[in-house]
Amino acid sequence: LDYILLDETERKRLKVETICEKPPVRIIRAPMAWHDDILRAREMLAPVLHVTNPVMQGLLGLWQNDFSATRLVNKNRVLSSHPLSLQAFADALHGDSVVGRGQLQVAWVEAAADVVLHHRQYWDGYVDGRNDIVGFQILEHLFQSIATLMANQLRHTVVESLQDLLAVFARYEGGNAYEGEYPDLALAAPQMIVLDLVPDAATAAPGCCAITVAPGWDAVHSAVAVLYANVVQTGTGIRRVESEVFPEMADETQSFSAPSKSDSAVQDLERELHRLIDTNVHGPNRYLQTYDRFLHLLTPNGSAISQAGTELEEFLAKPSVTLDQYGRYIKKLSELKTEIRALRTVVPFGMFQLNADGLHQHLVDAVDALLSKLVAAVVMENREKNNDICQRFVNIRNKLLDKPKDSEAMTAQEEFLVEVKTKLMFDLNDAIASSKDTLRFLMKHAQLSETDLDLNTTTIRWPEKLEPMFDTTQLAIDEKRKAGEVALRQRLEAFGTTLEEYLKSIEAFEDKNDPIKKSTIQSNCDFLAEMTANIEKAREEADYLEREEVLLGFDRSNWPQIELIEAAKKPYDQLWGTAQTFLDKQHAWFEGSFLDLDAEKISDDINA
Repeated sequence: LDYILLDETERKRLKVETICEKPPVRIIRAPMAWHDDILRAREMLAPVLHVTNPVMQGLLGLWQNDFSATRLVNKNRVLSSHPLSLQAFADALHGDSVVGRGQLQVAWVEAAADVVLHHRQYWDGYVDGRNDIVGFQILEHLFQSIATLMANQLRHTVVESLQDLLAVFARYEGGNAYEGEYPDLALAAPQMIVLDLVPDAATAAPGCCAITVAPGWDAVHSAVAVLYANVVQTGTGIRRVESEVFPEMADETQSFSAPSKSDSAVQDLERELHRLIDTNVHGPNRYLQTYDRFLHLLTPNGSAISQAGTELEEFLAKPSVTLDQYGRYIKKLSELKTEIRALRTVVPFGMFQLNADGLHQHLVDAVDALLSKLVAAVVMENREKNNDICQRFVNIRNKLLDKPKDSEAMTAQEEFLVEVKTKLMFDLNDAIASSKDTLRFLMKHAQLSETDLDLNTTTIRWPEKLEPMFDTTQLAIDEKRKAGEVALRQRLEAFGTTLEEYLKSIEAFEDKNDPIKKSTIQSNCDFLAEMTANIEKAREEADYLEREEVLLGFDRSNWPQIELIEAAKKPYDQLWGTAQTFLDKQHAWFEGSFLDLDAEKISDDINA
């Protein structure tokens, strides 16, 4: 019957519109001997046994219905969020603690105060007058019981929050240690904290370098310890309900008793948390060994240059490094950079996620710096070679454009032109071919500046600029040769005429019959001195003409007249020279002191 009457659908189906109320159940019991004792005991316990007070029941219901699920750690949000940096992770959990504390401090305490005030009739009668000391003691005991109840509830929230935090880390109880190659799928569980891989030379031994996680493991433990302490600390300082029930007590600093870090349960949970962290450091530490083959790119502790930089300097210091050697070195560095880029930038390790993007960029930058230095060396070498080639072309051009002043310069220029055509141009073309090879190499591996591009263009175009000068220079040489030949013939003819005149003058000297006197002697000596000077000039002229004949391809001329003049003049030099000496010494010999005369010197002067 109740199935039909209590089910609204069935009542409508059966068209039952009204239901008769059930008659009350009346129980009639005979009087019991202990009934009055029970009533008296209840009256005596009611003021002192507050567990049964409706206020306590109301607070228990309030907590159970509205606040028992309050946590200082949002476990579900942590489990569903993306991996965070250690600082962001700590900030997020600290924010949860702040929100939870605000909920407890404001909503819970105020709601509890409303419950206490709502049941005021169950405690307001304890105090009948101002001096009712017993009543005040009972009332104080009641609120102390309320504080104890709410403190236990608060402790429950803190401990449950710490257990939730531990549960978040307990997902990684199995750790992340591995052997052999990194196991991708085995460690791909949702990660929680992101750690960066960074070079760390400061903590390495002198002359060594290392790669580590940042923040380090000590920082992780410290951050979690601070986070744990914040959760515990969040439960402290929450003001008791009296501050809301009695406004005149709002300034008093009474607060609920809360758990502290010295509690054994709290300490046990914290130790377990740190143990879980230590269980999950083995995998990341082992993975760091992946980068051992790249440590030579990092600057070691106490050094200004990496091992790779030192090796590059030694390579560049070698003499005559070829393009093939440069190419192999660049290929080696490029393969190293490709290998770095092929590594995982995000490496999951359960509790932790390693972010290697910054480290990879640092290593790639180190390789790029080596490549830049290597390519810069090739660019500088090519620039120096091009400048040298251009300078050699400029020197050749300037020398070809010089106008020869004499036959010797003309012959030297002609020989130089032949050398340029037969040797220097071949050497320079070989150098330009090498420069072209270097240019093709640099176009593949470097970004040349406009200055270098212009210099390479100028170098490559020099031969086509220089070759037209060959005909111009040859024409100038031919013209100079023709003019030199004409001048040489004229000079040869004039020189022959001059020698004939000198010879006639000496031959005419034989016919002189001048009286021997001082003026005649002086005049003849002057003539002979002049003839001696003319002979010296004639010899110099003969030497010059001989050189010109050789330079211009003439048959060599002989000048016997010079020897004839010299031979014809010699006796006259002796004769008139002796006469001049006698005139000069006569006074000293005949009129001077006999003691001052030197017989040997006089003999030498006469025979000279």
